[in-house]
Amino acid sequence: MYNKKYTCALLICIGLLAFVCSCGRAPVTETDRRLEELDKILEQRPDYIVRKERRLDSLRTLYAALLSPQETYVLINELLDEYQAYRYDSAYVYAERGVGLALEMGSDERISHSLLRQAYILCTGGLYNEALDILQSLDPLAMDRVLQIEYYSRYEQVYYNLTQYTSQYPYSTYYINRSSAYLDTIISLTPRSRRSISMPWHGGIAPREGWTSRP
Repeated sequence: MYNKKYTCALLICIGLLAFVCSCGRAPVTETDRRLEELDKILEQRPDYIVRKERRLDSLRTLYAALLSPQETYVLINELLDEYQAYRYDSAYVYAERGVGLALEMGSDERISHSLLRQAYILCTGGLYNEALDILQSLDPLAMDRVLQIEYYSRYEQVYYNLTQYTSQYPYSTYYINRSSAYLDTIISLTPRSRRSISMPWHGGIAPREGWTSRP
């Protein structure tokens, strides 16, 4: 009888302790879930770096080979795709090489495309005035619709980033209005059937057919 009473009392104590602990535990928030996801991503970072460097080694080996200007331009764009969110300095170097090669090839379309890629890299590095200088040197009326969308996307990107950079009135309002105006222009140029897959506009330049092996 004593053992049964003791066991019963022990079970009650354990139950009460579990209840108290559960009541005192903070609920899992969206921040907690995102932190857990980030921890998982960081755990995979070494594997990601290895895969990234292997990919870059392959592309750099091809780039060093004697290729045609068209093939070299394709590789420069692929290297930019790999570097732009991974290593800024290298992305900037290849952006400059892309502009130089486009000028040598004498292709107005490639010149505009490479300058837009360079403006994107400059913007991601916080060099907004330099990015604006490039954009102001281009004529959107001489571009096809795809390049026009990229052109106005770079303007929108610059002013959107500036809204994040300062909250001081009246500059913040001006930046917000400019960003919104360019976004309206982008939407007006984008076919309705493609709007859902073409946004947001801060992810960089869309691949040009024949200029990169990416789909």
